[in-house]
Amino acid sequence: MPRKAHFPGNPWYSIRTIREQVAMKLKKLFSYLIPYTCILCGIKSNCLQDLCKGCYRDLPFYPVQDSGALLTYDGPAPDLILSIKFQHNLSAARVLGELLAEKCQQFYKKNPHPLAIIPIPLHRDRLKERGFNQALEIARPVAARLGIPLQTKKIHRIKPTLAQATLPQSKRQSNVSKAFSVQTTYQHVAVIDDVYTTGNTMEEFCRTLTMAGVKKIDTWVVARPVFSTVKD
Repeated sequence: MPRKAHFPGNPWYSIRTIREQVAMKLKKLFSYLIPYTCILCGIKSNCLQDLCKGCYRDLPFYPVQDSGALLTYDGPAPDLILSIKFQHNLSAARVLGELLAEKCQQFYKKNPHPLAIIPIPLHRDRLKERGFNQALEIARPVAARLGIPLQTKKIHRIKPTLAQATLPQSKRQSNVSKAFSVQTTYQHVAVIDDVYTTGNTMEEFCRTLTMAGVKKIDTWVVARPVFSTVKD
């Protein structure tokens, strides 16, 4: 049994609850000393996150509640995602990951939890050039919120694919064909990426997971167009 502490006029609290409350109070205190900065409008505030309430309300949340997408790919979403990739805006990756984590948490209250979170990998050359994998940075808050391990070992992009956005639709499937190598013992996984349109990259990665023995795959992305006919 965990130790309990009693505060006059309040119910009994577990040590874990006390730690969480202290951490929140410290976080709030630091927010006054070093205010958070909204990743969209740049306003400084002590709202305990890098996204102000006004900009949060303006986000284009995906209209289908149980879809695997957080946002529609319009409004500020494209600029946010591009800023992660090309401006090293890891604050945006964290904020979007936290918002995606909230959606995943609601979904998995009613559905079986995956056993692992797997971000779609970058090729080693692209990873060396960029310095980080944006899908992994988005996936970190999701794994933390759900208490599920992240698998990145033995998950590889073995083919140095071209950026899908630079290719005509007729070339995009062949660009990602046989691009991945996977070894995993998990039977149910959740795959995370930044953007999904009609999904050549996601479909190829999931096909590779299935060939590796995965039985059930959930897919989650930060943004996708609504009823898109454009390949990613």
